[in-house]
Amino acid sequence: MPQLPDNALTSDLIVLGFVVSITVNIFVNLVLILLFLLRRLRKTGIPAWLMIVNFLFFAAQLTIFILNRNLR
Repeated sequence: MPQLPDNALTSDLIVLGFVVSITVNIFVNLVLILLFLLRRLRKTGIPAWLMIVNFLFFAAQLTIFILNRNLR
């Protein structure tokens, strides 16, 4: 595969994928937990498999984030 050029766009994409994605995922999971506690989760129409997969991705993101912090 060709090497990506070292420029600001590449750096921005890495930051967006690494930092913003975990921030958005935290927000989504907090909203889902709040809806669950208020017993309104069923009314949203979000499939159960989507919530489970979203939580699994969040767990993977959090694991990668913590492991990268410890390697420095």
